[in-house]
Amino acid sequence: MRITLRLFIIIIVCFAGLQLSPAQNGHFSQDGTAGYVSKLEEVFNISADKRAARDFIKVVDEFWNASETPESLKEQIMRVSDMLHEKKARPYPDYHLYISTVFSFVNTQHPPQNFTTWHHAVFTLLSNNRYPIRHAIRLFELTQELLNNNVLYATAALDWVTSSQQYQYIFTDSLYLKVENATITCRSRTDSISVFNASGTVNLMSGQWQGTKGKITWEQSGLDAQKVFATFGDFFIDMSRNQFSVDSAEFHNRDYFNNPLLGSIHQRLMNIRNPENTTYPKFESYEQRYRIDNIHENFNYEGGFSQHGAKFLGSGTHQNPAIINIYRNDTLFITAKSLYFALRQDQIVSNTTEITMHLDSGYIYHPGLLFKYMAEAREVHLIRDGEGLSRSPFFNTYHNISMDTELIKWVIGQPTIELRMITGAAENHAFFESISYFREEFFNYLQGMDAIHPLQGLANCSKAFKSNTFTAKDYANFLKMPENQIRQQIIGLSFHGFIGFNVNTDTVEIRDRLRDFLLFRAGRKDYDVIRFKSETPGSIPNAIFDLKNYDMELNGVAAISISDRQNVVFFPREEKLTLKKDRNFSFDGSIASGMINLFGNGFIFNYQNFRIDLNVIDSMAMRIETEGFDYYGRSAQSKIRSTVSQLSGFLEIDAPDNKSGKETLAEFPRLTSNTNSYVYYDHPFTQDGAYERELFYFLLDPFEIDSVNQLTRDNITFSGTFHSGIFPDIKEQLVVRPDFSLGFVRKSPGTGYPIYNNHGTFTNAIDLSNEGLKGNGTLAWLTTTAVSEDFTFLPKKTVGLAHRFNIEPVETGIEYPDVQGRYASIDYQPFDDQLIAEMQEEAFTLYQKETSLEGTLIVTPNGLEGTGRLNMPKANLRADLFNLGHHVVMADSSDFNLVQDPSANSVNFRTENLLSTIDFKTRMGTFSARDAGSKVEFTDNRYLAFISEFSWDMDNNDVYLGASGSPGNRFVSTHRRQDSLEFLVPLALYDVEAGKIFAQEVKHINVADTRMYLSSGEVTINKDALLDVLDSVKIELNDSIHSFYEARVNIEGKNAYEASGKYDFTNGNQNIKTIHFSNISPSRESTTVASGEIPESDIFTFNKYFAYKGEVALTAGNPLLAFKGGAQMLHDCSHLGPQTYVRFESEIDPNKVRIPIGDNIQNYEYDEIFNHLFLNRDSNIIYSSFMEERLFHSDVPIVTSKGFLHYEPAHNAFAVAEAYKIDQTDTTGNVMRFHNSGCLVTGHGQINMGLDLEQVKTYATGTATHHRSENLAELSTLFALDFMLEQETVNLLVNGLKTGPVLTKSPFESAGTLERMAEWMGKETATDVAREVQGFEPFRALPDEHKHMLVLDSLTWAWDPASRSYIADTEAFIGWVRDNPINRKVQVKSTIAFSRGGNSLDMYIQVTDEVYFFFSYRNGIMQTRSSIEAYNTHVQALDTDDRKLKTGMGEKPYSFILAPESRMKRLLRKFDPGNEEGEEGDFEEEDFEEDFEEAEKDE
Repeated sequence: MRITLRLFIIIIVCFAGLQLSPAQNGHFSQDGTAGYVSKLEEVFNISADKRAARDFIKVVDEFWNASETPESLKEQIMRVSDMLHEKKARPYPDYHLYISTVFSFVNTQHPPQNFTTWHHAVFTLLSNNRYPIRHAIRLFELTQELLNNNVLYATAALDWVTSSQQYQYIFTDSLYLKVENATITCRSRTDSISVFNASGTVNLMSGQWQGTKGKITWEQSGLDAQKVFATFGDFFIDMSRNQFSVDSAEFHNRDYFNNPLLGSIHQRLMNIRNPENTTYPKFESYEQRYRIDNIHENFNYEGGFSQHGAKFLGSGTHQNPAIINIYRNDTLFITAKSLYFALRQDQIVSNTTEITMHLDSGYIYHPGLLFKYMAEAREVHLIRDGEGLSRSPFFNTYHNISMDTELIKWVIGQPTIELRMITGAAENHAFFESISYFREEFFNYLQGMDAIHPLQGLANCSKAFKSNTFTAKDYANFLKMPENQIRQQIIGLSFHGFIGFNVNTDTVEIRDRLRDFLLFRAGRKDYDVIRFKSETPGSIPNAIFDLKNYDMELNGVAAISISDRQNVVFFPREEKLTLKKDRNFSFDGSIASGMINLFGNGFIFNYQNFRIDLNVIDSMAMRIETEGFDYYGRSAQSKIRSTVSQLSGFLEIDAPDNKSGKETLAEFPRLTSNTNSYVYYDHPFTQDGAYERELFYFLLDPFEIDSVNQLTRDNITFSGTFHSGIFPDIKEQLVVRPDFSLGFVRKSPGTGYPIYNNHGTFTNAIDLSNEGLKGNGTLAWLTTTAVSEDFTFLPKKTVGLAHRFNIEPVETGIEYPDVQGRYASIDYQPFDDQLIAEMQEEAFTLYQKETSLEGTLIVTPNGLEGTGRLNMPKANLRADLFNLGHHVVMADSSDFNLVQDPSANSVNFRTENLLSTIDFKTRMGTFSARDAGSKVEFTDNRYLAFISEFSWDMDNNDVYLGASGSPGNRFVSTHRRQDSLEFLVPLALYDVEAGKIFAQEVKHINVADTRMYLSSGEVTINKDALLDVLDSVKIELNDSIHSFYEARVNIEGKNAYEASGKYDFTNGNQNIKTIHFSNISPSRESTTVASGEIPESDIFTFNKYFAYKGEVALTAGNPLLAFKGGAQMLHDCSHLGPQTYVRFESEIDPNKVRIPIGDNIQNYEYDEIFNHLFLNRDSNIIYSSFMEERLFHSDVPIVTSKGFLHYEPAHNAFAVAEAYKIDQTDTTGNVMRFHNSGCLVTGHGQINMGLDLEQVKTYATGTATHHRSENLAELSTLFALDFMLEQETVNLLVNGLKTGPVLTKSPFESAGTLERMAEWMGKETATDVAREVQGFEPFRALPDEHKHMLVLDSLTWAWDPASRSYIADTEAFIGWVRDNPINRKVQVKSTIAFSRGGNSLDMYIQVTDEVYFFFSYRNGIMQTRSSIEAYNTHVQALDTDDRKLKTGMGEKPYSFILAPESRMKRLLRKFDPGNEEGEEGDFEEEDFEEDFEEAEKDE
């Protein structure tokens, strides 16, 4: 620590005036100033944190030994240290805090006098033997907090800080700090409060602040600090707490006052999440009677004021509550009283608010609810939130009701007020009770278990005190009951409006409702049971109060019970009514009174007269008692099914002074009608509403009905006049009919009544009821008479069931046939001049009963018409309209049917839509089609024909259709399995007896996707649509590709047939080959398919190269035939070539024959055959199988191919290759060929040598040839070897191979070599590699998988059966070694030999006359040697691990060693024609072992 000169000056000055006792022989002072640091170090040596202690001592030492530090200062520090030692101070925190505090004074540059005062205080306090060290430690901590962080006082939960460092230490009885004009702030972890412009002193040890002035604002509550604040003088703060109070302050709220208010302040630290919800600081005014007019528009305030956080409150006392008066149209409308009003610019809110709403001659009152005013919306809300006094209902003295609703909502300026539940409720519920409402059950409920009814007890107490006002305590003493029990009781009673109770003053006030309830109970005062229950959806208020006339529209009122005794209930329409002054109200809807129900509009209930005026009654429904009894033994009731309409008058419910029904007055309720009224019969259930009320009604005279609670048949009689428009007007009396409708019964005079303005006559009885206007008698019109027991007279017709019906015949003029009928339905339509008679149980008989009509007759002044079916002995005729003359029947649109056996109820011949004429005198019927062709149905044959005309002999029952040479009539099968098979028939004969149709001159028939041409033109249709088989038919397919001839066809339907026939196939040589298809038929998709068999004897060929035998198939739309059988190659090699039929299944194009060849090839007999060059290691031969059998199952394929067998004219060979290879011959892929010339087999592409050399891998592409005549095999290859050599060995090999002469022209760019390389790597890469092989740099284009150890091209191998080996003795070209281009011509002598002891490889490569390389491999050992001595030396010198290949588990091991020269010479002797050893077989295993031992010796 560096101590500046200024510091020392300060310290010197500070201590200059400090009078302390001289140093004594204390622990630190005994060795003088020179030994202080050592003593202090001894103290700190016991500290646990050695490093911190050392660092601290170092700082002290630097300070102590500085030349600028005066001795007097050191003496004082030593003296205080001695005092700490005497009090057994610890290094940490005691000494450390003391010295650190001294340093803090220096670092913060406080005034010198402050340090002087502070240090003097420390010395003085420590001098007191009873002063505990912990107090000193606390003093040091507080001083450091003050110096470093301006903290005046701190506890674990909070701290008080000052904004100014300009303060002064004062020491008297304790250490004080004096602060002037600073902001002091109390802070916690979550919030802070401040006192601005504060002056005062604080005791640093106790945290007691005594202020002389200060200021607080409400800025944390979201209010403008310049507008809302408080100033004060003397005030006190205990800084160990988070709150303080000021008894006297001046409060400013410039939004409301120009001058300050006097009052008290209470400030408290709070966690502020939302400034609007804060409740501190609090200000309470002293004065309680301030007045502010227009605190909001038309709002006047009177009372005191408070500011609680963000809430500016109007305040009052229990004796003088705060008051808000709200004016409407300059008249006081609402008075609100409360202890507090939260006054804000945007709203006013108060709990437990007493409300009075002033009306012209009454008021609405509530003792205590939640009052809200929202300034922006200008809405006043009076809310009963269910707390405390708010549970009490509203009391309305204008309408004389109590109102149990949650919310009264008024938008200021609007002429209406809403009563509803609090906004957001799904439903609104409210109750509105008459102020005189009384129920015995509720009275008893109030008493509960009390000995004295609480209402009576309160009345007694009031009488005893001779006052309507007394305290709850007085009442408790009066009843000698506990006060808390009494208070609960009276609070509950206050909710029901029996008393008023002020919980703050404990005052009870008796109200009139209490005494009225006692009088109701005693029967000494009349009461009512009027109560409105309102239930509405959330969007609809329970009530709307109209401020213009004080009418209240109630919603959701389903029913109102007016009188229990008289059983009168109102049901407002749409559940709405309008409540008026003193419980009068009006509504539309219905009234249930005793045994009548009234429905109408404009009902007005008069409470005083207790009656309802019925201005417009739409209808009145009634019930009467019957002779039976119900379940309870009372007289059963039945509803009168007629209503009285359009009456007006009034309903007296009960006597005006008997609203409670305490007396029984039998004449009530009483209904009076003072005008004419009507009974109508236009109900839907009365003849489907046929009687329109304007024309058909009963007019009632005025009437009166009393005792409507008990009605019988005897007292329900109405006089009046019946108007029908059917009969003349009839004067009668309405009575209750058996069907409980209003009506009458009357009998006609003997001559009958004229009906429908004299259109007809009716004789006998008429009957009016809800069943309609009925008649029992005879109806007469024209030549027709109908007799019925049940006629129904309707305004425009008469209907009924006539048990007797007759028409007299007329032959001249307007003709009518003779008609007889029984039980016919009659429909007489006088205004349409027709009578309709419809058969019910028995048919009408006509024409002297030869025919019958099942249907309807229509009688008009112009004759007789009919509809239905006219039945004759062997036929019937159906029509919608018959013209029935005296003996001729005509029909414009009719259906004619022939019936062979009428008793069987079946039809043989059916036609539709004909012009028909049948003459019962001439006995003939003629028929012609109305449209282009009328439908004729042959039911037994299941066919339809569409014809123009035909004739019928009634007696012989014969039918002829069509004409010869005509275009033909369409015949269509109706058999469901024939799918509407159809064809044209010019001429046909229907043999009814045989049940056959003989069609002639038929040209063709379309079936499925074919057109079948008939040679004879004859088709026979049998029963069930069965056709005779057709011969010599030509079948042409719609695809215009295929056709059959000389076919025999069985047509089964429109999309079904079976046939057999001949087909001409044109082969690739344009020769016609006839195929017999034995099965020709359509598929499910209606596509013709055909199948047949081609025998070998047919000598069927695709072209001159392929013969075929087997199955054949044809599909319409496909120009190619499908073959499933065997194809034989037609070649010139007799016994040397394949003779088998190769089995396949495929479509064949005769102009491009390709036989599919897959992985598994079979001959015609399903034996397995092959397409390979095989190595047979048992017989030591290579042979070919070209669609032939193999010798043995273990034979190894050398070359194979698959794809398609085809003929290649360019090679005069049969070949097998993939389609892409056939279409583009220069692409890669294997090809196997059998050459017609030379009878040899070749394979081109990838070649498998067939001999496994374990870790030495061989790769070959090129051409393998098998000469069948000599049984010789040779391979012309691009050949590669892969085996392991150490890298330096490879480098020596590369360098040695490159000693050969450079080629002027690279053979690797030749077409043959490129083709062979392409089989490995593709044509494009092969071209790049052929170009790079001529260079000197490593390959870039060569794929990694083809970086083989040795790659040689033009290497020809011959198979030697005697030695069981491949032998190469030829000139070749080395292409590359690994990725090193070589491009040198060499001489190669090599063998790859098969041996059961292990296959072997020997290869000698002559690079030049002086340079060669030799490789010999067998059983995991590769032996190598070169003419280059460095190569041999290097191989011999390698470690064993460098010569070994790392192999996986189960793999054959591999290593390479130096080959003995004898081994190489033995190989070369094999190729010396004069050496007998060359004629022997493969090398003996002993030779290899001998060579290996020799090589080991060399190693």
